[in-house]
Amino acid sequence: MLGNILQDGEFYDNATPLVKVDAGDILAVSSSVQRYPQYRGSGSRLDEEDPEEFLSALLHEVLAVEPLLKIRCNNKTQESNSYQIIVERDGTLKVPNVQTLMDRSFRFYEDLTFDQVPRCLILQMPRFGKKFKMFPYIRPSLELDINHMLHKRSTVCCLCLSPAEYECTYCLADPLTTDGNVRQFCQLCEKQVHSNNQLKDHKPTKLNTQTNASNQKLELLAVLCIRTSHFVSFVKYGPGKNSWVFFDSMAGRIGTEIGTNVPVVRTCPQLGDYLSMSEEEFSAVDFTKMDALSKRFFSDIYMCIYQCPDHSMQSG
Repeated sequence: MLGNILQDGEFYDNATPLVKVDAGDILAVSSSVQRYPQYRGSGSRLDEEDPEEFLSALLHEVLAVEPLLKIRCNNKTQESNSYQIIVERDGTLKVPNVQTLMDRSFRFYEDLTFDQVPRCLILQMPRFGKKFKMFPYIRPSLELDINHMLHKRSTVCCLCLSPAEYECTYCLADPLTTDGNVRQFCQLCEKQVHSNNQLKDHKPTKLNTQTNASNQKLELLAVLCIRTSHFVSFVKYGPGKNSWVFFDSMAGRIGTEIGTNVPVVRTCPQLGDYLSMSEEEFSAVDFTKMDALSKRFFSDIYMCIYQCPDHSMQSG
C-alpha cells in the first residue's frame, strides 16, 4: 500500500508498516514531560533529546515509577534510572562485550555495588550521543552476571543471629534504630521490634530466601541505537534465541501530511545467531559483510536494557 519505506538512505522492500502514529500523540508525551520546570526549554520537541533525561522525566515525573536502581558507594545509597558505563580507553579491546565493560566500570569506581538486584537495568554505553564512540562496535551480552556487583549483606538476624526472614529499610532511616546498617530480623525479633508504638509505621519486607545469591544474572531485553537523526530499537520479543525485531517509530510518512509518521517493525532472527556465537567465533566476523540491520545493531548501540528473570513478562 505504501511501497518502500526509506530508512537512513536505504530502501527495504519488505518493510511492513503496522500502524499510523499521529504527531499529536507524540507531542502529548513531550508536553507531559515538559510540564515539569526542570525539563522546560530543553528542546525535546524539535531536537534529539538525551534519552537519560527523557526516561527520568517519563518514569519519575509522568508515570511516578520508583527509581529502577539503588547503587551503593562509600556506604551511601543513591537512586537512579540508568547507569553510565565509564571505562578507560584500551586499544586491546576491539569489540568488547557489555559484561567486560560493566566489570571494568565497577572496578573503575572501586567501592561501587548494587544495593539490590535491579528489576530493570538500563545501561548507557561509553559514547556521547551520536558524536563520540569509544568503541566502533560493542557486543551486547545475552546474560549479565552481576553477582560480584551486589552489596554483600548479612543474612542473619541483627539481634539474635538466627536466620533472617525480614528486612526493614525504614529502620535504617529511623533515628530511633539506625546504626548505619540495614536491619534484618528473624520472624520473632521482627514482631518484637515493630510492636513498639513509635515504629508501627515501618513496613518490613519478606526476604526472598529462595534466591540463589551466587547466580544473579540479568537477561538482555532491548538495545537502543542511534546513527544520525533519531533513535531506533531492537527488542527481544520471546524466549527463542532468534526472537528479535527491529523497530523504527519514524521510518517514513504517508504522502505529504506533516507530522504523520509510519513506524516499521521487521524481524531480525540473524541477531540471535550473532549473539549466541562464542567469543572466538564472533572475533572472526567480518562486519563489512554483515547485513545492514545487524551492523547497525553492533555499531550504533547507545543503550542496553536488561531485566531480572524474576520480573520477566516473557513466557516459557
